[in-house]
Amino acid sequence: MAIIEVLPREILIETIPWFLRSFRDARYGLLAAETLILCEWLNCLHDEISLVLRSPWSSVKMAYLTCRYYPLVYWPIISWAYVKNHQPKLCEKLARPAHGFALPLILAAQGK
Repeated sequence: MAIIEVLPREILIETIPWFLRSFRDARYGLLAAETLILCEWLNCLHDEISLVLRSPWSSVKMAYLTCRYYPLVYWPIISWAYVKNHQPKLCEKLARPAHGFALPLILAAQGK
């Protein structure tokens, strides 16, 4: 008797559409997050110009601007890499750089 039994064909046929829908939903979630970031940035742009950009330069201001504007660069690249259907060879080339772009966000969240 095998340790892992193969799923019946009926279960596989029922599971595949759900699996494909979950990919679609994840793509929509990425685009929704990007849209939310962009809308929030546009909504606060006036206050940001008057309060932050006109203040003297400091390390805190540099950290704020990096944290504020990096996602505006990061999300379109990630959306292009993950939302569009690419050829398998291009996907292999995109995987590491796309995850590498996330590294500053991960390191900044660690604090030290």
